[in-house]
Amino acid sequence: MHFHLFPRSVWLLSQYASAYPTEHEVSGPRLLDWARHTFHAPMEDDYDEVVEAIFHELAVRIPKSD
Repeated sequence: MHFHLFPRSVWLLSQYASAYPTEHEVSGPRLLDWARHTFHAPMEDDYDEVVEAIFHELAVRIPKSD
């Protein structure tokens, strides 16, 4: 299984819209590719802690299947 956890915040979508001003709908694959090339490194100093917190919340909220 492969998935991306990628929040589409207002700020991120406005940056994307500036990069693709003629598009009226957001293309998920293009958005991810654009973000990957635009943001080369984590933006936060506490990146590792944020990722750990996300995975902790996922583990708490998504029950394990047997």
